[in-house]
Amino acid sequence: MKNEGLDNKRTLERVVGRAVLFGVVIFLVLLLLIESFIFFIPSSRLYKREMLHEGDIVIALVGREYILDCFEKAKDIYYSAPEEVRADQYSDDYKSIVLAMVDEQYKAKRNLISDCRAAAGLEDIAFVFNDDELKRLVFVLDGNEKKKAFLPGQWISDETGMIESPSTIRATMNSDWFMPLSYGKVSGLVATDYRGVYDDDGNLVGFITINVEFNSVVSQMTAFLAVFSPIMAFLIVWVAYRGRKWMKKRILVPIADLTDKARQYNALSKTGDDEYRKPVFKTLSMNTGDEIEELWSTMVDMEKDVAIAMKKVREEAASKERIATELDLARNIQMGAIPVDFDEFAYGRGFEIYACMNPAKEVAGDFYDFFSIDETHMGLVIADVSGKGIPAALFMMISKTIMKNRAALGGKPSEILSQTNNSLSEDNPYTMFLTAWLGILDITTGEVIACNAGHEYPFVTGDDGRMHKLNDPHGVLLGCLENMEYEDYTFRIPKGGMLFVYTDGVAEALNEQDEMFGLDRLEEALNRHSAKGPKGLVESMTIELDAFKGSMDQFDDITMLAVQGCLD
Repeated sequence: MKNEGLDNKRTLERVVGRAVLFGVVIFLVLLLLIESFIFFIPSSRLYKREMLHEGDIVIALVGREYILDCFEKAKDIYYSAPEEVRADQYSDDYKSIVLAMVDEQYKAKRNLISDCRAAAGLEDIAFVFNDDELKRLVFVLDGNEKKKAFLPGQWISDETGMIESPSTIRATMNSDWFMPLSYGKVSGLVATDYRGVYDDDGNLVGFITINVEFNSVVSQMTAFLAVFSPIMAFLIVWVAYRGRKWMKKRILVPIADLTDKARQYNALSKTGDDEYRKPVFKTLSMNTGDEIEELWSTMVDMEKDVAIAMKKVREEAASKERIATELDLARNIQMGAIPVDFDEFAYGRGFEIYACMNPAKEVAGDFYDFFSIDETHMGLVIADVSGKGIPAALFMMISKTIMKNRAALGGKPSEILSQTNNSLSEDNPYTMFLTAWLGILDITTGEVIACNAGHEYPFVTGDDGRMHKLNDPHGVLLGCLENMEYEDYTFRIPKGGMLFVYTDGVAEALNEQDEMFGLDRLEEALNRHSAKGPKGLVESMTIELDAFKGSMDQFDDITMLAVQGCLD
């Protein structure tokens, strides 16, 4: 089976061919560099040895004492001259200063150095010192041809001619073969060697520089490479050709066979007939005895494992679909147990009520409830079960039923919560618990008798017309321990005022910066929207929370209940 689009792509054979060719080129370049160094370094070492020997001869002939004296005089002339004068080293003013040092003895010594240079076939021999501040190389004795020679105190710099840096000079002095190279139109390639000149105390006073023409070395190296390189290139190309044929037979063809089977496997996978499909890779027999055979064996095992895994996936998908259907049914049952007849319940009774419950998962552990106790009193409940998901939802339904049934018998909120706690604690093998707030509202006066079992603080409209947090007394969570006592407290919802109760999913909602919504933001938001009535308030708070958390997922159930009482 051949892929029709393969011609437009780089085949493995083509890639291998290019890789082999690239490897040959790289190897050849490296070989040429190695050959060059094998020839260049010994030649450079020999030249440097001869140049150092020539330098010793020059120092011996000129005399070490005279050379040190010349360094002292030249430095005195150079550094005593004003910079504006010595900056133009070829001016008559500066020449008149430096020529005072050029006596008959100086001329004789310079001629001696020049004769040694010519006899040795060197480009130049000179004694110099560095002006580190101005980055100049200052001449003391120059053995170049008379018309090219520098006077003592004259200099070169990067502006007038290439000079080596102090680090290059040190590297040259410390190496037995390294010498910096330069190129001139007349002389061609020139190598420069440096040797230190020291006073009696061992202090470096300057250098002797020796320049030698290096063209002959390059010519010999080029001749050597011209003979040796083609032979090596031919051998490398031949080895590359043979290697490519071997790779094609041993590697490329088996890989191509595996590729064809992989395409066949992929095509069959798209049919969706995995359950009844016959093995694909097992029909391909490979006996290469290397990693390719191991790859083929792995793909055979992989195909078998994938078939088993796909069977499990189908079974799990069916199971998940069944669970999703059951969860959807459970959600509908749970939501059906939460009262939503707000307008019908409050009609003609002088108050408004609204609530919402947004589960973090398919089913919730929060709940709210409201119910009539008699003609003038109604019960208000909001609670939060520990945990999430189905266990919390089941415990929520049990708690709601017990609490509402006990409230129907009458009594104070503390008595209702105490007996609810005992009922839940009696048979609670998984130690589940819940927080709850229960209030009994007198709809004629706005008076509320309430009890708090570890739940969030409610918010109530104060005398100033703003909603404030009510720091009510908190009792023990329901379902933890039997025979716990709870405390009632009272407050009043002013005419047209609002009561707002909620679960911890409101205050603890997180945004993308890992910040909680918090009670301060909650109070500010409540006062911005309290004039909208219970429904407008709850819906506005839902919008505020969604905007705050942004792209963050809701991690806890969010439940809110608002009551506005004593309306005309």
